[in-house]
Amino acid sequence: MRRSGQSMVLVALFLVFLLGIAALGLTYGSVAYARTQLQNAVDAAALAGAQTAAAGQSPTLNQSWLKSKNLGSRGHLTVRFSQSVADGVRATASTTVAGGFASLFGDRSFTVSATAVATYSAGPPFDYALFQGSQNPPSLTVNGSLDIQGSAHSNGGMTIDGSYCVTQGITTVTGTTRHGPAGCATAVTQTGVIPLPVWTLAQVTPPGASTETVSGTPSGPITGPIILNGQGQDINFNSSEALTGPILVVNAPAVTFDGSVSLTGSLVVDGGNLTFNGSVSQSGPGTAGMSIAVLGQGDNIIMDGSSSLEGIFYDPQGSVDFNGSATITGAVIANRVENLNGSASITYDAQLTNAVPVKTIQLVQ
Repeated sequence: MRRSGQSMVLVALFLVFLLGIAALGLTYGSVAYARTQLQNAVDAAALAGAQTAAAGQSPTLNQSWLKSKNLGSRGHLTVRFSQSVADGVRATASTTVAGGFASLFGDRSFTVSATAVATYSAGPPFDYALFQGSQNPPSLTVNGSLDIQGSAHSNGGMTIDGSYCVTQGITTVTGTTRHGPAGCATAVTQTGVIPLPVWTLAQVTPPGASTETVSGTPSGPITGPIILNGQGQDINFNSSEALTGPILVVNAPAVTFDGSVSLTGSLVVDGGNLTFNGSVSQSGPGTAGMSIAVLGQGDNIIMDGSSSLEGIFYDPQGSVDFNGSATITGAVIANRVENLNGSASITYDAQLTNAVPVKTIQLVQ
C-alpha cells in the first residue's frame, strides 16, 4: 500500500510536468504564429511607408491607416524614416499575446515585437505609351488594330489579334502572341518586371479645389477645380455632359456617364468604378498630367464608346476596357488592360510622362 501511494504521487507529479510541457508547447505555437503575423504586418507597413516617401511625403502621415490596414485594433505600430539606412523607412510594431495554459504557471501574457526596413530609390526611366503592371493572367489583349507611336510593355503577356505597329517596340515578361499583320518593323522582346508608376491621392488632388456634396444624379454644370463627395452613394449622369476640370470624385462606389462627355482637364475617381457608356472627348491634361484616372483598389474603368484623350489614362489597381475606338496622346498606364476591342491609336507624349514617379521599393531588413 505504501508503494502504491508513492506511485500515485509520482504519477500526479508526472502529469503536472506533462501539462506544463503541453502548456509551454501551445503557448510557444501561439507566440510564434503571432510573431509571424506581426512580421507580415510590419513588412507591409514598411513597404507602404516607402511608397509614400517615394512620392515625396512623410511616411508618418498615414500612421492610423497603416495600423488599421496591417495590424488591426490590437498592438502598436510606428512608421518613420530610417536613421540607419539611406532613403529607407522603418516600421516597428508590438502586440500582446495571451499566455493561455502558461498562465497557470504565472505567464499571463507575452509581448511580441517585429521590425522591418524598406528602401526606395529612383527606378528605371519611364517611356511607355502603353503599360500593363499586372503579372497575373490573362495577358493584355488587343482585339482590334493597334497603332502606337512609342513603346508598349506588359509585366505579363500580350496577345494581339489585329494589325499592329509599335514604333519603339514591344516588351513583355512572359511573351507576345501576334495573330495580325505587322504594319511596321516592330521589335518584340522579353524583359524583366518593371515597376508600375504610383501617384498618391495628394498628388492628383486639384490644388485650391472647393468641395461639393453630390449623390444620385447631379444637375447643373460642373466646373473645376472641384472635389465631388458622393457620400457613399453612386453618381449617375443621365444626359450628355460638358465638364470643366480638374475634377476629383471621392466616396462614390460607382460613377457612370450614360451620354456623351466633353471634358476639359482631368477627371479622377478615388474609391469607385468609372463607366462611360457614350463617347468621350477630353482635352487639356489636368492635375499631374492626368486625363482620366481611377485610384481605388480593384476599381475599374470601362469605355464603351469611342474616346479621344489628351494626358495620362491611369488605373494602377484595377482593370481597363476600351470597347470602342480610342485615340490617345499621352499614355495608358494600368494594373491590367483587359481588352482593347476597337482600334487604338496611342501617341507617346514625353512632356507628360518624363516625370512619372517610378521608384524601386524593396525590403532590406
